[in-house]
Parts: sequence; structure tokens; C-alpha cells
Amino acid sequence: MRFLIYFIFSLSLLSSSLVGAEFIRGDANNDGKVSFADSHFILSHFWWMKDFISKPDDPVNLCWKASDVDDNGWLEVVDGRRLLDYFVEGRFPPEAPFPQLGEDPSDDPLVCDHYENQGTLEDPLAALSIAGRSLDSEGQARFEVELASSLQVAGYFLHVSFEQPIVEGIITSEELTSDDPMDFLGVRLVDGDLRIGVLRSVVHVPEFSAPVIEGSEDLRPVLHVDVCLVPGTSAGDYPLRLESAEIVEAHSGKSIEPEILEGSLMVVQDVPEDSTCETTVITASQPSESIVKFNVSAEDSPQGEVVHVDWYLWANSDLEGVTFSLDFDEEQLEIVDIELVEPKTGGIARPFSTEWGLWEYTFNNENKTPGNAGVDEGYVAGRAIFRNETKENPFPEGGRPFIRFHFWMKNVNPSDCLPVQFVDGGVHRNVEGDIPQLNSALAFGGQSIYQLNAKEFKLGDAFIFVDQEEVEPKDSRVQLELESKTVAVGEEFTVPVFIQANFRLNFSQVHIEFDPERLEALDAYPIYEVLDWHSDTFPGWFIWESTIDNENGSASVNGLTGNNGCDLPPKDERTAVYEFRFKAKPSQELGNTPILISPLSIRIGDPTASFILYREGSVPPQNATYTDAIITVDPGSSHPFKRSDCNGDGASDVSDAVFSLEALFLGKSEPHCEDACDSNDDGAFDISDVIHTLSVNFLGIGVFPQPGSFDCGEDPNDDTLVCLAYRSCE
Repeated sequence: MRFLIYFIFSLSLLSSSLVGAEFIRGDANNDGKVSFADSHFILSHFWWMKDFISKPDDPVNLCWKASDVDDNGWLEVVDGRRLLDYFVEGRFPPEAPFPQLGEDPSDDPLVCDHYENQGTLEDPLAALSIAGRSLDSEGQARFEVELASSLQVAGYFLHVSFEQPIVEGIITSEELTSDDPMDFLGVRLVDGDLRIGVLRSVVHVPEFSAPVIEGSEDLRPVLHVDVCLVPGTSAGDYPLRLESAEIVEAHSGKSIEPEILEGSLMVVQDVPEDSTCETTVITASQPSESIVKFNVSAEDSPQGEVVHVDWYLWANSDLEGVTFSLDFDEEQLEIVDIELVEPKTGGIARPFSTEWGLWEYTFNNENKTPGNAGVDEGYVAGRAIFRNETKENPFPEGGRPFIRFHFWMKNVNPSDCLPVQFVDGGVHRNVEGDIPQLNSALAFGGQSIYQLNAKEFKLGDAFIFVDQEEVEPKDSRVQLELESKTVAVGEEFTVPVFIQANFRLNFSQVHIEFDPERLEALDAYPIYEVLDWHSDTFPGWFIWESTIDNENGSASVNGLTGNNGCDLPPKDERTAVYEFRFKAKPSQELGNTPILISPLSIRIGDPTASFILYREGSVPPQNATYTDAIITVDPGSSHPFKRSDCNGDGASDVSDAVFSLEALFLGKSEPHCEDACDSNDDGAFDISDVIHTLSVNFLGIGVFPQPGSFDCGEDPNDDTLVCLAYRSCE
């Protein structure tokens, strides 16, 4: 269950009424309007711990509802990120009340005891300008943004429109005042307009200050934006209009309304219709379409040693951050360290280190209450933000190590399996107070992804295995057993493979042989549910494969369950590991037919033999015993039918002769009622039945034996043919 995250500064907030003043949702800084600066105000409180609103000379903001942009009853980083998306992407506006004053339509614990319009910040020297010029004959152009302010600036926003469609798309953008990868830099083309938003690092407030300039002619260049112009655009001077512009003051989180200096775009020469200018397409991720998987994978370790647990992260969305809460058994484990794992080349802009973005966490190794009761104690919780420069998915399918946790095993016994699990609610402690963490991901575009709104959000578990005493190959023992069954002709059935060994098997192959005239193998697969997640179809199996050969009557299945001892079937227990699926074929023979296990072999890769491997070696053939399966095929009960109606449409005619020929010689059809196809009732389905059907229906020669072609009935003779289904007599 998701935990509510509150910002509570005093006991008076705890006792405040839930019904309070009218407010504008999104106006976190109380300047009377929702602006780009409100994003900075919200994110500053989360990540920078800057208490804008609790200074002695400032009124305390008691309207926390205004900062709850998505109206989910929590204050979280996604509220600030959603405002960035609203201004730059032009979508996901704040929930009601917005854009006018109003009461909160939701019943949640956040308070709004006081809300007032404190106005924007004044700076007479503040100014923003934008102008552009084409760069080549193929339609590439560059816009330059200039800024002036006497105050320290945290960011700025511009909404630029054109008199006619002139920009085809964005190529790239470059912030000239900083190379910090954690800066937010958003440039989008929305309905033909250019939207530009820059917010200095989401981790710290740098000393970014435009110099005090007397006059706008000394504006400081802060941003370059390269674009592709619309093919066919004529040379000329195109006016630019700033629909809105603001500067964000760093320390107060207030919006500054600058002087707006509108320039123009100078296109030096005509843009060809077949322009080769290429743009970059950036699409924000949608939670409802997102699949995210958190998984942890543990190694084996002897008692008393430090073991590491890797967090594998996978997503089909471009991610910008995560929050996490990982629970462990404090009776047996103690967390001693946590580190970021280096990524593969590409994807993430910088290596996973303290330089890559916000990275903070809290350990809790307390063990005051006996037993592991969840995240009351024994957990690690934290949050991280990273910048994805390429806007490509840094966590592709299959996942990769992201964070490594180090645990010391204390009170454990050999063969213990110690769980480490993602559980919501671990409290991250910092200067803000105690903040319960939700296992969630921050998608590119500002949307929070978690279990309630994602298409799929999977939280995997890991099990640390305490190494047991090794078993030498000469001392190994294994029993392979197939389960015998009684089935009906035409019935599909499964035969499980039981394995019992005096060790935890790691890799195994089971090869079987059967009579292809009596049985048809349909499938083979693992059924033992191991504790990890590597295969979505059969969780926990690193690899597995099967082969079916019905021509020669053989089948094989093999699999690697994993290197972690807890992933493996337990020792000295009869465990169903694999399963073969068969169909009992109609045959002249009924009764027993065997399914045989091929002898054990230690020749790896031999497709015609069974073998068992484990970490200490392989099982010698003489150390294995086998129990084959005996399948008893029973004809079962026969359905009523009409003689000669081979295709089962309720009538005997030429279509039955055609159906019979296709079944006998072309393999196109498979009769469900062989008795109906046996039109002369000689106990066999063959060409003579086709001749008899045509003779009776068209030459008037002979008759159809009981039950005839008009009435439903059963076969009066005892033969090997069966009638498994006949709809016309149901």
C-alpha cells in the first residue's frame, strides 16, 4: 500500500483542520499564479532542503494542498516534475482548483489553513530575449536566448510563437552557463510554438547569477537551440513573439516577470522542399503504458561473511529516477554498505557515482522487536535522480545491475534462505524528517510510475543462500522418476518428472523415449517454481529448452535454475522439476505403453541422454536410479453417433467421402468420431469406408450398419475405434 508523504513542520500542522482556505493548485510559492517557478519551489523543498517558507522574516506557508499538483494526497517530487511537464510539454495541467481559486474537491490529510497572493518578485534589470538565424542551406537554424537579472537565477521559461509555421522540429539544445547533467533542460515544439524551460540542477542550487547590467544591450547568452525549419520556407526575416516569459529567483523560489525583448528569425536563403535536416523525436512516457521491474539477485555466501545483493532495474520507459524501500530479516542480516554500479556505455550520461545526481538513503539495522515484521525495522530506503542525456532507455529488457547492497550474515545456519524484498514504507530520514518511501520510478516527462498506475510494476525478491557442506561427485546420489497414469484414447495428459538428490541440483537434462504409434509428445517445460524472476514464463529459470521428435519417439527438456542455492530444488526431497505433455493416439493396441528415461550420461551436450550437474561436479552414471512411466490407454466411453457422418455435420453425403479422403491421404482433417467414419463397420477406418459411403448414397448398393445414418446410437461391435466427440448427437 502506498504511503502518504507529508511535510509537517510543527505540531500545529498535525491538529489543523482538513477543510481550509481556497487556493490555486500548483501555486506552491503563493505568488498568485501557477508558474514555472513553482516547480523550483517544490523540488527545492524535496531535494535541496531549502526552507524557503520557514525563515523568521517570511510568513509560514500553511497551504500544502497547493503543492499537491496531482491531487493524490501526497507531496512528492513528481508534483514538481509534473509542473515542468505542464509548461514545457503543454500537457498534464494541475488538478482542480486550477487555474482559479477554489476549495479542494478531495478529502485528504493535507492542510490549507492559509493562502494569500504574495505577488511576484521585482527586479528592474530582469530581461529575456530570443532571436535566431539560419545556419545552412538545408534549413538548420539556431535560436539564442539571452538573460539579465540582478538576482541569482535558478531557471527561466519562454513560450515563443510565430506568425506562420516555420519550425519543423528540434535538433538539439545547449545550456551555455552550466554543464551539470542534472540541470533540467526542456525544449519542445507544441502546436507550432516553441516552449523552453531551464531549471538548474535538481540536486543543488548553484551560484548561477547574471551580472547586474544597466541596459538590455548587454544581455548574457544562456542557451542555444538548434532546429530544422519547415521545408519550402522562403528567405526573410520572421518576427518572434514571446507569449510568456519568466525568470526563477534561486533563493525565494519566486517568479520574476522580466522585460520581454522580442527578436526575429533571419532565414538567409530558401529552404529546399527536399531538405535533409533531421530532427530528434522525444516522447514522454505514459504510466498506463509502462512496464517496470525491480529485481534483486543474491549470491551464496558462508556464514559470517559479507554478501552482496544486486538490484536489477528494467523498464520499457525512459526513466529519470527511482525511490525504493528494501526490507530484510534483521534477525539474520545487517546491511553494511550500498553502492551504485557502473552502467554500460551509453544510456546514462555519467557513471553511477556521487556525481550523477541525487543519491541518498537510510539504513535501519535495528532489531528491537523479535521476528521480521516488515519495514518497522531492518530495511534500507532512499531515492535517486539521474539524467538521461540521450533520452534512450538506460534499462533495456532483461535489466542490468543498478545498485549493490552489502549485507553481513550474522545469525544463520547452513542451507538457510534469507529473503530480501522490496516492501513499501521504509522510512528515509533526513533534515526534512521521516519520509516513508514508495517503490516507484520517475519516467521521462514527469510521471511517477508505481504499482497502482503502471501497466505492470513487478517487485522481485532475492534469497541469500547460506552455503552448505559440499557433496563430492563420488558421494552424489540421484533418483529420476516418471509418473505412471491411466488415460483415455485421444486424451491429452501430463507426465511430471520427479528428481530427488542428496545435493541441490544446478543443471539437469531429462531425455525420454516412447512409442510414437501410441503416444504423441506435445510439449516439455520446467514446472519447479524457483525463487527468482529471470524468465517471465517460468520464473527463476536462467535458461531452459526442450526438443520433441515424434517421428522417432523421443523428447528432452533441460534447464539451469540458477547459481543461487535458494533457486535450486531442495536436497533429499522428491521434487517435480519438469513436465512432458502427451496425447494418447488412436491405435489398434490398447493397454500399457512405457515412457523410458534414457540412461544418465556425464557427456554434456549429448541430446540422447539424461544428465545432472551441480556446482561441485556431475553425477556419475552408477549413482543414478530410474523409474519409468507406464501409461495405460483405456478406450474410455464412446459417444452416440450416426454411421457414415464422418465430418460430424449430422448427415451422410458426399462431403463425408471428401472428408474421409482428406483425413486418410492428405492429413488435412482429423475425425473426432472414428466409429462414424467406419461406414461399413468392419472395425477399421480406410478406403473401403469411402467406397461404401458413395455406394449407399449414390448407387443404392448396401446399407449403413447400426446405428444407421439417421438415428443416434452407439457401436454395437467391440473394436479399437472410438468416438471421442460427436456434436450432432449431444
